[in-house]
Amino acid sequence: MATLSPQLSVAGSPPARAIVNAGFHAFGHRRVRQVDRLTAEVQQRSLLDLTARAAATRFGRDYGFEAVRSIDDFQRRVPLSTYEDLWESYLRPSYPVFDDLAWPGRIPYIALTSGTTTGVTKYIPVSHEMIRSNTKAAKTMIAAFLSARPASRLFRGKLFFLGGASDLEWPAPGVG
Repeated sequence: MATLSPQLSVAGSPPARAIVNAGFHAFGHRRVRQVDRLTAEVQQRSLLDLTARAAATRFGRDYGFEAVRSIDDFQRRVPLSTYEDLWESYLRPSYPVFDDLAWPGRIPYIALTSGTTTGVTKYIPVSHEMIRSNTKAAKTMIAAFLSARPASRLFRGKLFFLGGASDLEWPAPGVG
């Protein structure tokens, strides 16, 4: 049987796990306080920042992002649409290379859905910014959980994890 390295032994020890757990709880309390302070003004500022960054993309030009000054402006300019609408109008014609379509620059990753309601795989563009945002959202979820359940201990007990396939494909240079 293989022996654990000294670092793994220390990292997996109850005192180390207790320290990590305490750190997550402290982060959780801080993050929940930050989220509680968010207002509609902050949400509007976020929308305006995103539309300003995407104004020079094809989607941004098509919907006049340069003139978006409020949530109402955005709602008037950008109609509700389905993934299929986006696929047909923007993604399919340039698949697998998405340059400046709905987000500036080349989209480096494409996520594939599985088990969708239509039964058809969907190709979801994934930018570096989206990964950072999703990571922040995951940390915020942990923070909310720890705030609601302060007696919880991370990295102790049972864990349920549901994930998809992790096989990577490279459909085009610079796109994975």
